[in-house]
Amino acid sequence: MALLKKKLPTASWNDASAVADYFLSILYPAEGKANLDLYHSSAVKFLNTDDGGVASSLFSGLSNTSTTYDTRVRGMVAWLMTLQRFQEQ
Repeated sequence: MALLKKKLPTASWNDASAVADYFLSILYPAEGKANLDLYHSSAVKFLNTDDGGVASSLFSGLSNTSTTYDTRVRGMVAWLMTLQRFQEQ
């Protein structure tokens, strides 16, 4: 979380799209943005879904100091690292 807060402007900390873009850029540095559109939309959907994986829960409504925020971001990063494209790098 410290990395995210250090690299993104404060206004972007609760922006699911900006958070997804940031982690996609560091996890898949050689990929073009268009190649990652599906991953981006899935990552944003992940961030905007509650911890049960069923109901909608806006990421923008979370306190960026809460454990829920931390768990969601870490879960999204872990998921991105399990994808085949990441393993091929």
